[in-house]
Amino acid sequence: MAMAPSPSLAQMYASPVAVAVWEWQDGLGTWHPYSAAVCSYIEQQFVQQKGQRFGVGSLAHSIPLGQADPSLAPYIIDLPSWTQFRQDTGTMRAVRRHLFPQHSAPGRGIVWEWLSDDGSWTAYEASVCDFLEQQVAKGNQLVDLAPLGYNYTVNYATHTQTNKTSSFCRSVRRQAGAPYPVTTIIAPPGHTAVACSCHQCLNGGGTGPVSGRYRHSMTNL
Repeated sequence: MAMAPSPSLAQMYASPVAVAVWEWQDGLGTWHPYSAAVCSYIEQQFVQQKGQRFGVGSLAHSIPLGQADPSLAPYIIDLPSWTQFRQDTGTMRAVRRHLFPQHSAPGRGIVWEWLSDDGSWTAYEASVCDFLEQQVAKGNQLVDLAPLGYNYTVNYATHTQTNKTSSFCRSVRRQAGAPYPVTTIIAPPGHTAVACSCHQCLNGGGTGPVSGRYRHSMTNL
């Protein structure tokens, strides 16, 4: 089992507190968040790995996700390469780490989901969940996801998502669950922003590589 980050690590690299969300990228370029429980486990391992770089804690290059969720037993995350590896098929997916304020949707355990063709509910990426929550809080019943690169609108009143090109509709829902894990950001000196995206932070593992996305489709793995 993962161990909690050591107090010495937090003391040595004191920085703003944020919420960490880990996501994996499917074959169409869409990002999917792991559950709050799985993210908590990944984050604990990640903090330990970061600590090893500074001579603190233990190194954990590979993270077996089955220890956090038995249904994810085939999967491991390789931290140095920012990839998720499926051991029984050899499939590799990019992963990334996003940081959000504690008052954000992830910080409050709010997840927005859309209904897929097979009848299962799929979570939007964390940045979309937070954007939807912000817009609804402002009283906006119809939210355009174009600012985030998606060709959809979400109607809060009817709980539907509409493709702006095809007019195809899907059901959406807002779920409240466990909040995503709080973490102490470990960043180079002078880099204390909640979502720093400079090359130094990215190369150091702050958020992982962010590749191009094909935003007009969403599928499951």
